[in-house]
Amino acid sequence: MSLSTSNSKNFRNAIVTVCVLLVAFEIVLRTVIGYISLDILHLNRIPAIAAKLKKHNRSILFMGNSLTRAGIRADMVEEMLRASGFSHVRSEAVYPDDTTLRDWYYLYKYHFVRNDASPAVLVVSFARDQLSDKATIHPQLIAGYFGGISVMGELFRKDVSALDDRVNYLLSCASVLLANRDRIKDRIMTKIIPGYKQAARHVNNQMRAKDNRKKFEPSYGTLGALARECSYRGTLFIVAAMPIENEYRLDPGVADTVIKYGGIFIDMRDKVRFESASFTDKLHLSPEGARAYTREFMKEIMLKKVMQNRLQILSQKETPEKR
Repeated sequence: MSLSTSNSKNFRNAIVTVCVLLVAFEIVLRTVIGYISLDILHLNRIPAIAAKLKKHNRSILFMGNSLTRAGIRADMVEEMLRASGFSHVRSEAVYPDDTTLRDWYYLYKYHFVRNDASPAVLVVSFARDQLSDKATIHPQLIAGYFGGISVMGELFRKDVSALDDRVNYLLSCASVLLANRDRIKDRIMTKIIPGYKQAARHVNNQMRAKDNRKKFEPSYGTLGALARECSYRGTLFIVAAMPIENEYRLDPGVADTVIKYGGIFIDMRDKVRFESASFTDKLHLSPEGARAYTREFMKEIMLKKVMQNRLQILSQKETPEKR
Protein backbone atom coordinates (compact mmCIF):
# COMPACT_ATOMS: atom_id res chain seq x y z
CA MET A 1 0.00 0.00 0.00
CA SER A 2 1.43 3.39 -0.99
CA LEU A 3 2.01 6.13 1.54
CA SER A 4 -0.54 8.43 -0.14
CA THR A 5 -3.21 5.71 -0.03
CA SER A 6 -2.49 5.09 3.66
CA ASN A 7 -2.68 8.79 4.47
CA SER A 8 -5.96 9.12 2.57
CA LYS A 9 -7.46 6.19 4.50
CA ASN A 10 -6.29 7.63 7.82
CA PHE A 11 -7.81 10.97 6.92
CA ARG A 12 -11.17 9.38 6.05
CA ASN A 13 -11.10 7.41 9.30
CA ALA A 14 -10.40 10.58 11.24
CA ILE A 15 -13.29 12.40 9.54
CA VAL A 16 -15.66 9.50 10.26
CA THR A 17 -14.54 9.41 13.90
CA VAL A 18 -15.09 13.14 14.31
CA CYS A 19 -18.55 12.90 12.71
CA VAL A 20 -19.55 10.01 14.96
CA LEU A 21 -18.37 11.89 18.05
CA LEU A 22 -20.27 15.01 17.00
CA VAL A 23 -23.47 13.04 16.38
CA ALA A 24 -23.08 11.24 19.72
CA PHE A 25 -22.50 14.54 21.51
CA GLU A 26 -25.52 16.07 19.78
CA ILE A 27 -27.72 13.16 20.91
CA VAL A 28 -26.48 13.42 24.50
CA LEU A 29 -26.87 17.20 24.48
CA ARG A 30 -30.49 16.98 23.29
CA THR A 31 -31.17 14.76 26.32
CA VAL A 32 -29.50 16.94 28.96
CA ILE A 33 -29.79 20.43 27.42
CA GLY A 34 -32.59 21.46 29.79
CA TYR A 35 -30.34 20.86 32.80
CA ILE A 36 -27.49 23.05 31.59
CA SER A 37 -29.14 26.31 32.64
CA LEU A 38 -32.44 27.67 33.88
CA ASP A 39 -32.61 29.85 30.78
CA ILE A 40 -32.52 26.85 28.42
CA LEU A 41 -35.11 25.15 30.61
CA HIS A 42 -37.31 28.22 30.22
CA LEU A 43 -36.81 28.24 26.44
CA ASN A 44 -38.08 24.66 26.33
CA ARG A 45 -41.17 25.66 28.33
CA ILE A 46 -42.30 28.43 25.97
CA PRO A 47 -44.43 26.08 23.79
CA ALA A 48 -46.31 24.99 26.94
CA ILE A 49 -46.90 28.64 27.87
CA ALA A 50 -48.31 29.27 24.39
CA ALA A 51 -50.58 26.23 24.78
CA LYS A 52 -51.93 27.71 28.04
CA LEU A 53 -52.74 30.99 26.32
CA LYS A 54 -54.46 29.19 23.46
CA LYS A 55 -56.70 27.40 25.94
CA HIS A 56 -57.30 30.42 28.16
CA ASN A 57 -57.93 33.62 26.20
CA ARG A 58 -58.13 35.93 29.22
CA SER A 59 -54.38 36.33 29.58
CA ILE A 60 -51.73 38.99 30.00
CA LEU A 61 -48.37 37.99 28.55
CA PHE A 62 -45.20 39.72 29.74
CA MET A 63 -42.36 39.45 27.23
CA GLY A 64 -38.76 40.53 27.68
CA ASN A 65 -35.44 39.26 28.95
CA SER A 66 -33.89 38.78 32.39
CA LEU A 67 -35.15 42.26 33.37
CA THR A 68 -38.69 40.87 33.06
CA ARG A 69 -37.77 37.65 34.86
CA ALA A 70 -36.34 39.59 37.81
CA GLY A 71 -38.80 42.49 37.78
CA ILE A 72 -42.30 41.06 37.22
CA ARG A 73 -44.14 39.03 39.84
CA ALA A 74 -46.85 37.12 37.96
CA ASP A 75 -48.51 36.04 41.19
CA MET A 76 -48.89 39.68 42.26
CA VAL A 77 -50.34 40.60 38.87
CA GLU A 78 -53.10 38.00 39.24
CA GLU A 79 -53.62 38.93 42.90
CA MET A 80 -54.17 42.60 42.02
CA LEU A 81 -56.49 41.69 39.16
CA ARG A 82 -58.55 39.48 41.50
CA ALA A 83 -58.76 42.33 43.99
CA SER A 84 -60.19 44.51 41.20
CA GLY A 85 -62.82 41.92 40.28
CA PHE A 86 -61.04 40.30 37.34
CA SER A 87 -60.44 36.87 38.80
CA HIS A 88 -60.46 35.01 35.47
CA VAL A 89 -57.52 36.92 33.97
CA ARG A 90 -54.26 34.95 33.99
CA SER A 91 -50.67 36.17 33.79
CA GLU A 92 -47.77 34.47 31.97
CA ALA A 93 -44.24 35.58 31.12
CA VAL A 94 -41.49 34.70 28.64
CA TYR A 95 -37.99 36.05 29.28
CA PRO A 96 -35.04 34.46 27.43
CA ASP A 97 -31.76 35.86 28.75
CA ASP A 98 -29.66 38.39 26.84
CA THR A 99 -32.26 39.01 24.14
CA THR A 100 -33.83 42.09 22.56
CA LEU A 101 -37.00 42.99 20.69
CA ARG A 102 -35.47 41.72 17.45
CA ASP A 103 -35.46 38.25 19.01
CA TRP A 104 -38.84 38.64 20.79
CA TYR A 105 -40.53 39.51 17.51
CA TYR A 106 -39.79 36.07 16.08
CA LEU A 107 -40.51 34.36 19.42
CA TYR A 108 -43.96 35.97 19.54
CA LYS A 109 -44.88 35.29 15.92
CA TYR A 110 -43.70 31.68 15.98
CA HIS A 111 -45.01 30.51 19.34
CA PHE A 112 -48.08 32.69 19.84
CA VAL A 113 -49.39 34.12 16.56
CA ARG A 114 -48.74 30.98 14.52
CA ASN A 115 -50.49 28.82 17.12
CA ASP A 116 -53.53 31.10 17.50
CA ALA A 117 -52.41 31.83 21.06
CA SER A 118 -52.30 35.63 21.01
CA PRO A 119 -52.92 37.05 24.50
CA ALA A 120 -55.56 39.63 25.34
CA VAL A 121 -52.75 41.95 26.49
CA LEU A 122 -49.06 41.86 25.56
CA VAL A 123 -46.62 43.75 27.79
CA VAL A 124 -43.10 44.28 26.48
CA SER A 125 -40.60 45.44 29.11
CA PHE A 126 -37.22 46.90 28.17
CA ALA A 127 -34.35 49.19 29.10
CA ARG A 128 -31.91 51.31 27.13
CA ASP A 129 -31.95 50.61 23.37
CA GLN A 130 -33.38 47.07 23.48
CA LEU A 131 -36.29 48.05 21.18
CA SER A 132 -34.16 49.75 18.54
CA ASP A 133 -33.46 48.26 15.11
CA LYS A 134 -29.76 48.50 16.01
CA ALA A 135 -30.17 46.24 19.05
CA THR A 136 -28.31 42.94 18.90
CA ILE A 137 -30.15 40.03 17.29
CA HIS A 138 -29.32 36.38 18.06
CA PRO A 139 -29.95 34.32 14.90
CA GLN A 140 -28.74 31.05 16.46
CA LEU A 141 -31.37 31.38 19.19
CA ILE A 142 -34.08 32.09 16.63
CA ALA A 143 -32.86 29.07 14.64
CA GLY A 144 -33.09 26.75 17.63
CA TYR A 145 -36.15 28.05 19.48
CA PHE A 146 -38.08 30.81 17.70
CA GLY A 147 -38.98 29.41 14.30
CA GLY A 148 -35.97 27.91 12.58
CA ILE A 149 -36.63 27.20 8.91
CA SER A 150 -40.22 28.51 9.09
CA VAL A 151 -39.10 32.13 9.75
CA MET A 152 -35.96 31.98 7.59
CA GLY A 153 -37.46 33.95 4.68
CA GLU A 154 -38.44 36.96 6.77
CA LEU A 155 -35.27 36.79 8.87
CA PHE A 156 -32.94 36.70 5.86
CA ARG A 157 -34.87 39.49 4.17
CA LYS A 158 -34.88 41.84 7.16
CA ASP A 159 -32.19 40.91 9.67
CA VAL A 160 -29.55 38.47 8.40
CA SER A 161 -27.89 39.39 5.12
CA ALA A 162 -24.27 38.14 5.29
CA LEU A 163 -23.64 34.75 3.66
CA ASP A 164 -21.65 33.33 6.58
CA ASP A 165 -24.39 34.37 9.02
CA ARG A 166 -26.98 32.65 6.86
CA VAL A 167 -24.95 29.45 6.69
CA ASN A 168 -24.47 29.60 10.45
CA TYR A 169 -28.24 30.02 10.87
CA LEU A 170 -29.00 26.96 8.74
CA LEU A 171 -26.53 24.86 10.73
CA SER A 172 -28.07 26.09 14.00
CA CYS A 173 -31.51 24.99 12.78
CA ALA A 174 -30.23 21.41 12.73
CA SER A 175 -27.88 21.42 15.73
CA VAL A 176 -28.73 21.97 19.39
CA LEU A 177 -25.01 22.45 20.06
CA LEU A 178 -24.70 25.32 17.59
CA ALA A 179 -28.02 26.90 18.58
CA ASN A 180 -26.94 27.01 22.24
CA ARG A 181 -23.21 27.53 21.88
CA ASP A 182 -23.23 31.00 23.47
CA ARG A 183 -25.26 29.79 26.45
CA ILE A 184 -23.06 26.71 26.85
CA LYS A 185 -19.93 28.86 26.62
CA ASP A 186 -21.24 31.28 29.25
CA ARG A 187 -22.17 28.39 31.53
CA ILE A 188 -18.69 26.88 31.28
CA MET A 189 -16.89 30.20 31.69
CA THR A 190 -19.01 31.08 34.72
CA LYS A 191 -18.01 27.80 36.35
CA ILE A 192 -14.28 28.17 35.78
CA ILE A 193 -13.80 31.97 36.03
CA PRO A 194 -15.18 33.70 39.14
CA GLY A 195 -17.05 36.88 38.25
CA TYR A 196 -17.07 36.10 34.52
CA LYS A 197 -20.71 37.07 33.98
CA GLN A 198 -20.32 40.41 35.74
CA ALA A 199 -17.10 41.15 33.84
CA ALA A 200 -18.67 40.25 30.50
CA ARG A 201 -21.67 42.45 31.27
CA HIS A 202 -19.34 45.34 32.19
CA VAL A 203 -17.45 45.01 28.89
CA ASN A 204 -20.73 44.90 26.96
CA ASN A 205 -21.96 48.01 28.76
CA GLN A 206 -18.71 49.83 27.94
CA MET A 207 -19.03 48.91 24.28
CA ARG A 208 -22.67 49.98 24.28
CA ALA A 209 -21.77 53.32 25.82
CA LYS A 210 -19.13 53.84 23.14
CA ASP A 211 -21.67 53.05 20.41
CA ASN A 212 -24.22 55.39 21.98
CA ARG A 213 -21.72 58.27 21.70
CA LYS A 214 -21.79 57.84 17.94
CA LYS A 215 -24.46 59.86 16.19
CA PHE A 216 -27.12 57.83 14.49
CA GLU A 217 -30.79 58.11 13.66
CA PRO A 218 -32.62 55.44 15.69
CA SER A 219 -35.34 53.47 13.94
CA TYR A 220 -38.06 51.17 15.25
CA GLY A 221 -39.23 49.09 12.30
CA THR A 222 -39.42 45.85 14.28
CA LEU A 223 -41.31 47.55 17.11
CA GLY A 224 -43.78 48.91 14.57
CA ALA A 225 -44.18 45.47 13.01
CA LEU A 226 -44.97 43.92 16.39
CA ALA A 227 -47.40 46.73 17.24
CA ARG A 228 -49.20 46.22 13.91
CA GLU A 229 -49.36 42.46 14.53
CA CYS A 230 -50.98 43.06 17.91
CA SER A 231 -53.44 45.55 16.45
CA TYR A 232 -54.43 43.10 13.71
CA ARG A 233 -54.94 40.26 16.21
CA GLY A 234 -56.92 42.38 18.68
CA THR A 235 -54.20 42.28 21.34
CA LEU A 236 -53.71 45.35 23.51
CA PHE A 237 -50.02 46.27 23.18
CA ILE A 238 -48.25 47.82 26.18
CA VAL A 239 -44.59 48.84 26.28
CA ALA A 240 -42.92 49.68 29.60
CA ALA A 241 -39.51 51.27 30.14
CA MET A 242 -38.10 49.53 33.20
CA PRO A 243 -35.85 51.03 35.90
CA ILE A 244 -32.22 49.99 36.23
CA GLU A 245 -29.71 51.22 38.78
CA ASN A 246 -28.25 53.93 36.54
CA GLU A 247 -30.37 56.41 34.61
CA TYR A 248 -30.62 56.05 30.83
CA ARG A 249 -31.90 58.24 28.04
CA LEU A 250 -35.18 57.26 26.39
CA ASP A 251 -35.61 58.06 22.72
CA PRO A 252 -39.04 59.62 22.01
CA GLY A 253 -39.36 57.45 18.91
CA VAL A 254 -40.23 54.47 21.13
CA ALA A 255 -43.39 56.06 22.53
CA ASP A 256 -44.28 57.57 19.16
CA THR A 257 -44.13 54.16 17.46
CA VAL A 258 -46.20 52.42 20.12
CA ILE A 259 -48.89 55.10 20.24
CA LYS A 260 -49.06 55.30 16.44
CA TYR A 261 -50.52 51.78 16.34
CA GLY A 262 -52.91 52.20 19.25
CA GLY A 263 -50.66 50.83 21.99
CA ILE A 264 -49.86 52.14 25.46
CA PHE A 265 -46.42 53.41 26.43
CA ILE A 266 -45.52 53.66 30.12
CA ASP A 267 -42.29 55.17 31.41
CA MET A 268 -41.63 53.33 34.67
CA ARG A 269 -38.05 54.50 35.12
CA ASP A 270 -38.87 56.93 37.93
CA LYS A 271 -42.27 55.74 39.15
CA VAL A 272 -40.73 54.00 42.14
CA ARG A 273 -37.97 55.43 44.34
CA PHE A 274 -35.46 52.58 44.40
CA GLU A 275 -32.34 52.36 46.53
CA SER A 276 -29.21 50.43 45.55
CA ALA A 277 -30.43 47.58 47.76
CA SER A 278 -33.43 47.22 45.43
CA PHE A 279 -31.12 45.80 42.75
CA THR A 280 -29.11 42.59 42.75
CA ASP A 281 -26.72 44.15 40.22
CA LYS A 282 -26.66 47.18 37.90
CA LEU A 283 -29.65 45.90 35.91
CA HIS A 284 -31.84 43.47 37.82
CA LEU A 285 -34.34 44.19 40.57
CA SER A 286 -34.14 42.26 43.83
CA PRO A 287 -37.18 40.28 45.02
CA GLU A 288 -38.21 43.24 47.17
CA GLY A 289 -37.65 45.61 44.27
CA ALA A 290 -39.72 43.36 41.99
CA ARG A 291 -42.66 43.48 44.38
CA ALA A 292 -42.53 47.29 44.49
CA TYR A 293 -42.19 47.55 40.71
CA THR A 294 -45.00 45.10 39.95
CA ARG A 295 -47.32 46.89 42.37
CA GLU A 296 -46.69 50.31 40.80
CA PHE A 297 -46.80 49.00 37.25
CA MET A 298 -50.20 47.38 37.77
CA LYS A 299 -51.55 50.54 39.41
CA GLU A 300 -50.30 52.54 36.43
CA ILE A 301 -51.87 50.40 33.70
CA MET A 302 -55.13 49.97 35.63
CA LEU A 303 -55.57 53.75 35.41
CA LYS A 304 -55.52 53.61 31.61
CA LYS A 305 -59.01 53.80 30.13
CA VAL A 306 -58.17 51.43 27.29
CA MET A 307 -56.91 48.85 29.81
CA GLN A 308 -60.05 49.24 31.90
CA ASN A 309 -62.17 48.69 28.78
CA ARG A 310 -60.18 45.59 27.84
CA LEU A 311 -60.60 44.07 31.29
CA GLN A 312 -64.33 44.82 31.25
CA ILE A 313 -64.67 43.03 27.91
CA LEU A 314 -62.78 40.03 29.26
CA SER A 315 -64.97 39.89 32.35
CA GLN A 316 -68.11 39.80 30.19
CA LYS A 317 -67.05 36.70 28.26
CA GLU A 318 -69.05 33.61 29.11
CA THR A 319 -66.08 31.34 29.58
CA PRO A 320 -62.29 31.63 29.68
CA GLU A 321 -62.00 28.66 27.35
CA LYS A 322 -61.62 29.31 23.64
CA ARG A 323 -64.40 27.70 21.68
